[in-house]
Amino acid sequence: MTEQEKALTVACIALAVIIIIFSALIFLCGEIPVFAPDSQNPGNYEITGNFSANPGIACDITGYTNVIEERYNTSLPIPGYITEKYGEIYIPYGVTTCDLVEFKDFGLKEDNSTVLPVRIKDKKYSVNLIFNGNEIRNETKRSLDYYSGLIDDDSYPGEKILSLGYSRDLTNENFDYFIFSVNFQSESANNYGIYIKPVQSTKAAKNSSGILYAVYSSDDIYYDPMLPVP
Repeated sequence: MTEQEKALTVACIALAVIIIIFSALIFLCGEIPVFAPDSQNPGNYEITGNFSANPGIACDITGYTNVIEERYNTSLPIPGYITEKYGEIYIPYGVTTCDLVEFKDFGLKEDNSTVLPVRIKDKKYSVNLIFNGNEIRNETKRSLDYYSGLIDDDSYPGEKILSLGYSRDLTNENFDYFIFSVNFQSESANNYGIYIKPVQSTKAAKNSSGILYAVYSSDDIYYDPMLPVP
């Protein structure tokens, strides 16, 4: 397989992952949670304050992640200070543990120059995001921008793909949000994944100072053995 064919395969897989996640959010939540970026869209930030490295969470976008609640046990009530600030929270079904975080704007660029510093477990990666195109949805007045990148890690066999979908509002409200996943795909089917999804309703997001996301891995999801595997 040539490098061009490999890049095309990666882009197709990343696009399929993002579309599936977007569709699941629509089906499960009805009204997709949204992300309201900083009005000035300053792009890449310096690493300051609470946005420094966060070693305890499942996945850290270093310099962009502000941890609100680390390793939250979903069997326990959501802390009152969180619901007071962010409203009702919608944790994805089956997730037993997650990190609740805010993010600064990634400064995504369509010229393929965006590089995200990503830490997963104890490993750090610099991931170059490739713009794979976008899709205009007139019925919702949104533009879905698709990005993907390869993770360089020879210690893990198989494809390592980061997928990012950015949903931009095309009206004057300027409410945008993103979903994010990293998939370590092994030929032995011993796969591992990282998932980042918004967990607020649209109404709550518009009334809060920042958007809240859940960060979790495939190890944080409970699969009921009595249910058929989809």
